[in-house]
Amino acid sequence: MHPASANLAVQPFTTDQGAAFLFRLLNAQTISGQSARRVQHGTHARRVQRWTLSSSAATLLGVLSLLAPDNIPDADAPCCRVSDIMEELLSLGLIHRDAATNNLSIHRLVQSEFRYSSRNTLQQTLQDASQLLFHAFPKQVFGRSFRPQFPKCRTFIQHVYFLRDHTAAALNHQRSLGVSLRPSKDFCRLMCNAAYYLVETGAAKELARMVDVTRTAFHATGLITEEPLSYAHFCNSAGLEREMSGDFSSAKELLERAKDIRFRELPLGNLNLSSGKYPEALKYHLICKETVNYEVKANVRMNWNNLGRCYTGLGCYSEAMGAFEKAKGLILNKQPGFRNHYYWIGNMQMAQGNLEGAKAAYTKGWECLKDTGEIVSADMAVCMYKLGLIALRNHYGSRDKELPGQAIDYFRKAISMMEFWKVADCEVARASYMLSMALSHNGGNSEAAMWLERAEGVRKQMQGPEYVAEGHGEIVYDSLVESWVR
Repeated sequence: MHPASANLAVQPFTTDQGAAFLFRLLNAQTISGQSARRVQHGTHARRVQRWTLSSSAATLLGVLSLLAPDNIPDADAPCCRVSDIMEELLSLGLIHRDAATNNLSIHRLVQSEFRYSSRNTLQQTLQDASQLLFHAFPKQVFGRSFRPQFPKCRTFIQHVYFLRDHTAAALNHQRSLGVSLRPSKDFCRLMCNAAYYLVETGAAKELARMVDVTRTAFHATGLITEEPLSYAHFCNSAGLEREMSGDFSSAKELLERAKDIRFRELPLGNLNLSSGKYPEALKYHLICKETVNYEVKANVRMNWNNLGRCYTGLGCYSEAMGAFEKAKGLILNKQPGFRNHYYWIGNMQMAQGNLEGAKAAYTKGWECLKDTGEIVSADMAVCMYKLGLIALRNHYGSRDKELPGQAIDYFRKAISMMEFWKVADCEVARASYMLSMALSHNGGNSEAAMWLERAEGVRKQMQGPEYVAEGHGEIVYDSLVESWVR
């Protein structure tokens, strides 16, 4: 070894240092031809493995690979049949490959062997998995929002999806064999908490799946009578899912059922807002004002915002502004955000025809969402939709040729986010309809027709016999969506 300069002292390696340095060189990505040699080495290692291991030892290695996958590098995994099924397992999310170590891992709660276990093992596994996730997933207490715990919810919701889907598959499989499987109380409670998180994030399609599985679980367990408050919690989320999807009559039935069990949150107020029955909505939210727990500031703030929404619908704008300001005063230790202030102010300004005031409010809300890491979210999609609506309305008044292009950009971004977060079809249809209007004002008639056809397909399905082909319009599409995004 030659020194790089006269002042560089060369010290001998210890055995450990030399071995470590040599190991690093052998694994360095910059060594020419390393990839080819790794493939050759891996092939040679597998060949030696097949020559040196007895059939019993090879079988044992296969068992160990399944029992302790996190500790078995991919190169040491049994070669027979592994490569054939690897891609399928990766695509299904049942296994994961660590990019740094090339190790494989299998989530213990979601292995497909779950559905083929014996009845006793399956029941115990379901109970254990439900208990683990129930204690890990945040709880909704006294109607409090999950928003402060969204990061933790995002960590666990994928595990909840897997448990939900594998439980549904196991229930179907067991039913075909005439064997009963009883979801636990923890399973139902977990699904209720997860469902309300999906309500708050606007993931309507995942929520619909959650509601279907949870309804089956409640009936299978008999928890409807044993756990009436949990069932009321479920009916609340199920009703909100129907409201999000524009099925207001079914939503009312479910929310009435929840109201009969508990009289605390009264989502019937918001349902009447969605139905345009503002006096009835105000009645319910005034009842909430008298019964809300004033120790829970978030609930009090929500009630004031709901009252402001009712007054906005009734055209009582000074009362609405007063309610919104009282809600703003209850935001402690942080700045107002999109959902707890600026969105409602923007809607009130829109109702008064003050497009510049509405744009300023929505823009502030957009900045808040960006600052909190919600740059791609269901709320941001609503914000983009509203900004697109303002650009299009300003075009109607000024005929500024640049405004339709701005509206088109906003609507496209909104639709992309809505589809990514799997919001309700009626919400996507509304944005699609407005995109078709913007395109028609920008010379894109053929594409406009395509988006209009897509939107009208959803409206026709939702309105059924009441559908009138010529009856489309912004107000009509607004009537399809819930008040929370209107």
